[in-house]
Amino acid sequence: MVRILTSEQIANIEREQTILQESWKKRRDDGKLVKYLGKSFVVLPTVFPPSNDSKVLVQNLPKLDNATVLDIATGCGVIAIFAARRGASHVTAVDINPNAVKCAQLNITHHGVRHHVEAQVSDLFDQLPPSISFDVITANLPFRNRFAPDMVASAQWDTNFELHRRFFIQVVNFLNSGGRLFMPQTNYPELYDTLSLAHSVGFKTKEIGKRLSSDNDQNYVNF
Repeated sequence: MVRILTSEQIANIEREQTILQESWKKRRDDGKLVKYLGKSFVVLPTVFPPSNDSKVLVQNLPKLDNATVLDIATGCGVIAIFAARRGASHVTAVDINPNAVKCAQLNITHHGVRHHVEAQVSDLFDQLPPSISFDVITANLPFRNRFAPDMVASAQWDTNFELHRRFFIQVVNFLNSGGRLFMPQTNYPELYDTLSLAHSVGFKTKEIGKRLSSDNDQNYVNF
């Protein structure tokens, strides 16, 4: 059973997130180099950086031998790149933020996986061919149902949970029969809203990994 964060803990996290979002806007044009799981990634202005929420997904990805993968909300491309390292034959990485796609392309080249990973701008599935489908879909969507005033904030906050609702309406049309969906989550109250949406379109959910953050008892769970 996941222990949901208290309102006080959530308020503290949201204050920290607001400060972080402003710092992302002020990065140098050529970005910031960050270390993540022993590898280096460049993070450009306005782009969500590699963080604990994606670690639990990356560290628990199964072998993806010859699988086709779609990585939604790719950010700087971390999950897509690790999926290629896990054996995926092809990974399509998408993000609504053009700066994120540029950032992902830089990291894809840096990590030598250009033959297996491509990045493009797309609002969820909207810019993908309707006939395409994938063996695996990964999605690191914003966890909170909170008003996002701009694109940077929308990396962490989902206004009226609209992104999640659209995602679960569409995702089943892009997943091959027997395919799998991997989503990191944390112990906000919205965890149960996400599970409810997944169950409503026929997904069975199973926890495959867990990571406890030292800050505010934030517990990252991957389904």
